[in-house]
Amino acid sequence: MAATPPSDAPKAAGLDAKALAPPTLAWRRPAWLWLPIAFALSLAWPALFLRSEGGVAQFATITAGAAFIVAILAIAVAYAIGRPPLQRRHVVAYMVIAAAFCALLSPLVFVCMIGFAAKAEYGGDASGFEVAGLSPDMAWALAPLALAAGAPTSIVAGLALSVLCFAKRRAASPPPTNMRRLDDGVARRIDE
Repeated sequence: MAATPPSDAPKAAGLDAKALAPPTLAWRRPAWLWLPIAFALSLAWPALFLRSEGGVAQFATITAGAAFIVAILAIAVAYAIGRPPLQRRHVVAYMVIAAAFCALLSPLVFVCMIGFAAKAEYGGDASGFEVAGLSPDMAWALAPLALAAGAPTSIVAGLALSVLCFAKRRAASPPPTNMRRLDDGVARRIDE
């Protein structure tokens, strides 16, 4: 008969595995109330500061909204695979990574949309980039600027998301070190 390898998991009579796990963040209830408030707050402040810029404000708001949605989807996937965020800084990190992803793609999307609009308006055989006087390389030149502009927005949006939408769960406290559960299921002091 083959010997089974020793398990590193705590024994049933020993420590509780859930007592050893750090507490995770839980969705603040009701989520249907707190999530739209966090979404509106994370979109409102960049639009407020850029209100005199017109198209830049719209572009920043659309990019921030896309980053917020990508971050929520990433957090939902993390919960689905059993790896939820443990601390508020993890939620902010999800938001910053999603915003960096959206900020890197946003100039390319912007330049492509201008090219497509120019092609649709003027027609012809030339590509939209040539009609508008743009090149795809211009999008990559704008990427560092989009990252620099999106960083403060993503940090504030991540903080709003973590504070408004998530509450800390209390950790299951392990039994005191001077207590022991006996066979009858009653915890008794062992120093008596």
